[in-house]
Amino acid sequence: MSTHAPNIVKLPKQGAGIEKATTIQRLRTATRLPRGPRMYTQPTTFTGGPGKPPPGFVVGQTSASEWNLYWAFAKVFGEPVDPRKPPFQGGFPYWGYQVSYMGAYRRAPGSAVVDYVIYNGASRIGVRLQTLRFHSMADAQKKAFDSLQKFDLDQYASIVDIFEEEVLGDPSGAKYVVAAKNAIGMLEHADPILAGLDPRRKWSV
Repeated sequence: MSTHAPNIVKLPKQGAGIEKATTIQRLRTATRLPRGPRMYTQPTTFTGGPGKPPPGFVVGQTSASEWNLYWAFAKVFGEPVDPRKPPFQGGFPYWGYQVSYMGAYRRAPGSAVVDYVIYNGASRIGVRLQTLRFHSMADAQKKAFDSLQKFDLDQYASIVDIFEEEVLGDPSGAKYVVAAKNAIGMLEHADPILAGLDPRRKWSV
């Protein structure tokens, strides 16, 4: 019988044979995405749109929204070349602005003024801009008057309504140009109020 003590395996000392961990340098600030050129960080401005109405355009019977659509028709037809210069009568011989029908004068009893009239040979397309304040959100009596007037004007021109909700919120003027082209093609959206639609809904161009 052997009296030698059994072999005992010696464990390495703690940390022996293990490389020290590399110290990671701490960043001074949090990481950020590249900002790019300064032009991409500046507030966006639109220089090609209709801009503010020129002096003399907005009077008692006109509005800033009408100016935007006036500008759009000028862009579509190329007349007038500079829509900001008076007189604001449209672009002869293609289209007219504030054209009187059913009476020689706009204030004559029974007369009506169509915002925009597109001349296509012997045919006419009358375009009415229906604003939120004076048309879409008006009372039942005003809506009935608009409907009756549209019926009466039909003997002079094919009437197309553009609702202000379709074109609001677009400083570039693109929505107005699309609305003008749709009117030329006799395309019309339904009255959002009569159709039970939310007037704040986004319209696709």
